[in-house]
Amino acid sequence: MKIALYGFGAFNSAMAHYLERNTDAEIMFWEYDDKVIDYFKEHKSHPYHFVDKKFSRVKATKDLEELFDNNYFVIIAISAQHIRENAKAFKKYLKKPTRFLICSKGLEQGTMNRLSEVLEQELGEKHKIAVFSGGTTAADIERGIPLVAEVVSKDKETREEIAEVLHTNKIRIYTHEDLCSVEVAAALKNVVSFGAGICEGMGFDTGTIAALITRATYEIYKIAMYLGASQKAFLPGSASVWGDIMLSSFGKTRNREFGMRVAKGDKTPLEVLEEMKEEHKTVEGYYTVKSAKELSDEHQLNTPVIEELYSVAYEGRTPQEALKNLMERDRKELHPKGDQKRKVEKK
Repeated sequence: MKIALYGFGAFNSAMAHYLERNTDAEIMFWEYDDKVIDYFKEHKSHPYHFVDKKFSRVKATKDLEELFDNNYFVIIAISAQHIRENAKAFKKYLKKPTRFLICSKGLEQGTMNRLSEVLEQELGEKHKIAVFSGGTTAADIERGIPLVAEVVSKDKETREEIAEVLHTNKIRIYTHEDLCSVEVAAALKNVVSFGAGICEGMGFDTGTIAALITRATYEIYKIAMYLGASQKAFLPGSASVWGDIMLSSFGKTRNREFGMRVAKGDKTPLEVLEEMKEEHKTVEGYYTVKSAKELSDEHQLNTPVIEELYSVAYEGRTPQEALKNLMERDRKELHPKGDQKRKVEKK
């Protein structure tokens, strides 16, 4: 069995360690940064992530034709905003129907397309697409601690066969076909994590963070319903929704870290974004907040938390001003009688 890794950032580096320990697959990666490949070939490790961990069977290539040749499936873990341009570049190397597992999370700016939609639009329907999601960080996967995740695809054979490879006593894998719910939740949870990080960076304890998570999750749920997600996906037990939200908001994640750094107030959000980029940390939450605000406006939804987070990220509002605006809003009844059947609350 051959497994290809497209991109070799933190997540795919962790997946390579996981696959090397738990399968007998031949593992090969491609990375746009030649420095990463050159360093790997000399040291058998990653120059930026898990630098003290050595690989024994993983191979590197600068040749995309070699990467895509006769693979069982391809794992994509690159910035969500670069999925389309990369697909345009590598599709000429796909000589046969190929299965892809997307580990990136986000919505494409401008189109608001889900990442599986972007890939399918560029590659066509002959290639099968699955998504990996859940409460998992690269560090946790590399450490081999017990985790729960989901492999989701419209094609049953694809999701079951990929899940069979990834399922071990370290990661329990569940499968289903609801791509929309999983991808929307995976993207929008970045907004929740960003807000939770701001609360923590302002010095607040768990109570305030939990309050932010509660209300922000309700708001992303409203948006998700308009995008076609299932209500069932937001019930307890979902690794790709609640597992991801809880991990992203309380764990060592980039979006939470981004919020914490923004809360310090010594740099603008854009400066923090660039600073983290130089540290090889991709922050999707900055872009997702903008997407969430645009979607909320488009569907006329009442999303005050998203509006305040957007103002902090893009309009120069301080976290203190945003908190004041949220806490001083008019009091309201949560579930008015006769209103239970409304799909979502509009402005």
